[in-house]
Amino acid sequence: MICQRLFFPFLLLMSSLLFQSCFPVSCLPTNAIRKTGLNTVQVGGEMPEEGVEEWQGRAVKDSMIEEAGYRWRMAILSYPQGKVYLEEGFFEDKSINRIRVETPDFMCRKDIRVGSPIGDIRKLGRVRSITLMPEYQRIDVFVKDMHFLISDQALIESAQKKAKLTLKDLEPTAEILAIVLM
Repeated sequence: MICQRLFFPFLLLMSSLLFQSCFPVSCLPTNAIRKTGLNTVQVGGEMPEEGVEEWQGRAVKDSMIEEAGYRWRMAILSYPQGKVYLEEGFFEDKSINRIRVETPDFMCRKDIRVGSPIGDIRKLGRVRSITLMPEYQRIDVFVKDMHFLISDQALIESAQKKAKLTLKDLEPTAEILAIVLM
């Protein structure tokens, strides 16, 4: 009887330790998108040095953005099917403030990636917010810790009259154009 009572807590403890040791961040697929970043690039991590042509085995291009009185640096990494944009904070702190994935080379949970239909994000859980961004011709769908950007011009024009958008308002086949981590 004592052995049975001790066995189940022991089994639970061992399975927890086994899960943690078998599935750390380094064991995730190299093309995984997590809430903190990609396998080799993290929000809060260090930006590539200005002017370098290659970083972590990828071609990189520098760019400066000026908008609404702010100025910040962006490093653009090239991948076979698209780009990943690393954006520095507004105050040139040399750390990555935002990562924008615009390539299907990476995927998040449930095999969702750039090019997937926005209807698939239901698999990830509750949508926290849907924000119109007419100045960028985009709609931002925020789920858990990730932003999914889509473009639906007809909805952008008609939705400006609505107080609040829901997932039902979106065309479920609209393709995800970018996944943003902040």
